[in-house]
Parts: sequence; C-alpha cells; structure tokens
Amino acid sequence: MALRSHWFNQASQVPVTSVNQYGCILKGMVQVKILPPDFTMNIIKTECINNTTTRVEFSICMNNGYDTVWKNIPVTFYEDDPPQGNAKIVQTVFVTPTISVGNCGTYVHNIFTPSINKLYGIVNDKGNAATPGADAAFAENNTANNLIQATAFKRFAVSIVPNDTTIARAGSLYLFSVAEGGTLQSAQWQPSPFLACTNCQNPLVTPIYTDRHMVTARNENQCIDTAWAIVRTITNGDIYIPTAFTPDVDRLNDIFYIMGSARVKMLKDFMVYNRY
Repeated sequence: MALRSHWFNQASQVPVTSVNQYGCILKGMVQVKILPPDFTMNIIKTECINNTTTRVEFSICMNNGYDTVWKNIPVTFYEDDPPQGNAKIVQTVFVTPTISVGNCGTYVHNIFTPSINKLYGIVNDKGNAATPGADAAFAENNTANNLIQATAFKRFAVSIVPNDTTIARAGSLYLFSVAEGGTLQSAQWQPSPFLACTNCQNPLVTPIYTDRHMVTARNENQCIDTAWAIVRTITNGDIYIPTAFTPDVDRLNDIFYIMGSARVKMLKDFMVYNRY
C-alpha cells in the first residue's frame, strides 16, 4: 500500500494485521511519519509557435519517495530572474490537471514569448509573488530548489552574415541568413537585381553600387523575423564616373553618382555641363 500521499498527515497511525506461520493473527498500530514532498522541475524544451507564443515542455518531480505527482501543483513562468525582483509573469499559472503515476510527470504549456532571452519557472508557486516559496500551494521541506532557468531559451531571430561589408564594384559574395531560437525553414529576400535568388537561404549578391538587402525568415512553425544587411561597393581605381544612367525605376542604374576607392574621403566639387 502506497503511504506517501498528501491525504496523510505528517505523522499517522496505520493499522497493521499480520499472520504468523501457525495462523495466529496479530493486530496493532504503527506510527508512520511522512516527509512532505520536495518539488523540483526541469525545463526540457522551448519552441517558438508564433510571434507571441512559446511552447514549454517541462517535468515536475515530487522526490522524497512519492509514487504519484499530485493534482493542482502550480507552476509559474517568469521573464527574467524572480529573486532579483524585476521578473514579470509571462502567462497564466499552469497547474497539473490530474494525478500522475510516478515520482515525476512531463507537461506542456503555452506561454507569452518573453521580450528578452530569459525564461524562468518556479514549481509550487501560485504566481502571487515573484519569490520562490513565498506563495506555495503545498507544504514541502525544501523550496530553495523550486526555481529553474531555461538555459537554452532564445527568441526566434534571424540575422545576416555579413551584415555590413565592402567589396569591389561588380564583385560577388554570399549573404548567409542565420537563425536562433528555432530552425530556419524558409527565407524570402527583398527583390533586387543584384541577388542570384530571392527565396534561398544564402543568395549570391553581385552589386554594382551600395545597396541594402532584407530577408524575412520563418521557422518550422509560424514565427517570423526580418533582418537587414548593407553591401558597400568601392571602385578598383580612385575614381569611377559612369558615362550614363537610366532613371526608369527598375533599380538598375537609376541613380547617377561618383564612386571612389577606400582612399577617397570627401567629394569637394561636382559640376555637370551640357554638351555646349
């Protein structure tokens, strides 16, 4: 018979009936002292579902020899470190929905995505005070280990490598889209005549003038982020002046400008004459 249950008091009298080898029945009472649980939790995985929601998979353990995980154990998730006093609850408090057989149980809960790359959880915390053990739902013998940080949590974000670089005019380099906080599933680049492709993760860019490039990335779910990169161009000689331009808004030779090498710091005079 399992005795470690929250229906028993700290010390309980339990009737015991035993039979010896001759069939004699002996009855008596035994005092059973029951330790309170020692709740701990572990954040197993976090997953960005959309731009406002993160799914958290975590486990709760009773410890101290308990063979069931109780119903209505609260878990509160915080943005930032609760003991520091600046933490904010990122979703309604989770409670275990049913009794679960075993010393530990695994659960999934959706929370509002924290605005910073810090996520903490506190088991046996009702969310009324951002301090471990300050508003526990159940008595336990150790509240110092109720707090856990999701060390692998990161908001879904994309960046471009390199994000600011300089190459020779009409030279080429690859732009790499890099994601954190999720798997990069697709990348869509803003159309540009200098990009070899617009729906690939790592396009080749061959610019003839300085331009910015934007990518919109999506993870395996519905999380979206954007990033910008600038590719600056320089001429091989000290000065390059185009002989013509085509201002037809096709983003190709639309602007007439003077290009200088890295040694040119300032344009002092620029005058335009007609044929006469």
